[in-house]
Amino acid sequence: MKPTEKKPGTLSRATYEATLYQGAQPTLTLRANIFRLGGGHHSPGARRVNAHYQALSRRLARWGKGPLSRRAAAAKRRAGPEGFSPYGMTVTHQVTRAAGGLLSLYHDHTESDGVRAAVCRTADTWRLNTGTPVTLPMLCGGGKGVKKLLRLALQEAERQAPSNVPFTAPYRKALRRRFRRDRFYLTDEGVALFWEAKNTAPAETGPVTVLIPYEAAGLEADLSDALPAEGTTEKAPRQKKGRLFAGT
Repeated sequence: MKPTEKKPGTLSRATYEATLYQGAQPTLTLRANIFRLGGGHHSPGARRVNAHYQALSRRLARWGKGPLSRRAAAAKRRAGPEGFSPYGMTVTHQVTRAAGGLLSLYHDHTESDGVRAAVCRTADTWRLNTGTPVTLPMLCGGGKGVKKLLRLALQEAERQAPSNVPFTAPYRKALRRRFRRDRFYLTDEGVALFWEAKNTAPAETGPVTVLIPYEAAGLEADLSDALPAEGTTEKAPRQKKGRLFAGT
């Protein structure tokens, strides 16, 4: 039986909610709270940022009502009505810095099969006046600066490692190899680098995050001297199909 949407999904600004059913039993609940600029932000840059997250909302809805819904329906058929717990998908966002013409935030995408939950995090940093992304090489002055930041992050990760989890040379090598330059966001205190949990630990634990203070990274807190001139533009970050979603 094809899953049906007994209660139509609602899209209010950037929040999407829906419950999918198979027969009379719910198979999947969806809730996505995607960032949207409001409060008088009507500049071309703000419109570009909002368009990016509107597209993200649509992709999330298609994923939830498509592949994830079919996966939940198949699990229900295998388990039977008595042994099945509805699947869930939740997306939340957190603004980590909004100052000096910069906006930085992350989205956490959580999927649950009724027993376990897996978390995937993505992050973006924008110039608000132009709606263009700020990349890690732009902040750090190129590849050498990124390598320095990664070296500091590995040192901090080793310092923070629990006593019962040895920070071995292979683990350090894995962190270095699996680091992606788009896995960062800004805070008022410094630059946060993170790794997807599925690359470093059980997915239920969430992302591994390390904060590098601006002073340690050789950056001014207002970042005014770190960024290239306003005329510098880069293409908006593209999400590869399925990359955002935990479990895919």
